Amino acid sequence: TTTSFPASQQVAVTEGVGSATGMNLSKMEAAMEILLSQNVNLDAEVPIMAISPKQHRELKALTEVKSSDFNNRKVLGEDGMLKHFNGFDLIITNSLPTDSNSYRRIPVWVKSGMGKGVWQPVKGEVRKRPDLQGNPDYIETSMSLDFTRLEEGRCVEIKFAES
Repeated sequence: TTTSFPASQQVAVTEGVGSATGMNLSKMEAAMEILLSQNVNLDAEVPIMAISPKQHRELKALTEVKSSDFNNRKVLGEDGMLKHFNGFDLIITNSLPTDSNSYRRIPVWVKSGMGKGVWQPVKGEVRKRPDLQGNPDYIETSMSLDFTRLEEGRCVEIKFAES
C-alpha cells in the first residue's frame, strides 16, 4: 500500500525564499528541525539525504560550502564531491522521482527509520563465454530488495524546483 508523506514531515518547495526554489540552507535546516522535533537522537545517527546531481551543483555553489570561513573542516573531497554537509551524509543519485508539479522529491532519513525487505538474496554465477575469442569469464549477479519507511518521524521529504 502506498503511504504519502504527512504534511508535517515535508519541507515545502518555497522554504527559505517564499517561491519555488532549488537547494538552499533553509531547506536543510527545516529538515533537521523536523527530525529533532520527532526526538531523533542525532548524536547516535547521522541523517542521510539523497540528492540529484542538480542539487549537488547548487550546494557546491553556496558560499557556505565554498568558503572555509563557514567550516572548521574541508567540505569538498579530493574529487570535488560533497559527501557530508550541514549535518547530513549526502548520496548523489539520478533515481529520485518528481511529483505532479515536476518538483524533485528528496528523501531524508536516519537508518532506524527505514526497513529493508529482501525477496531474493544475492546469487551469482561465473561461466565461460565460448562465443567470444579466448573464452573469457562471464560473471552475473542478481538480488531483489526494497526499502520502506518504518517510522514516519524519522523520514522527511524536501521538494525542489529544477529548471
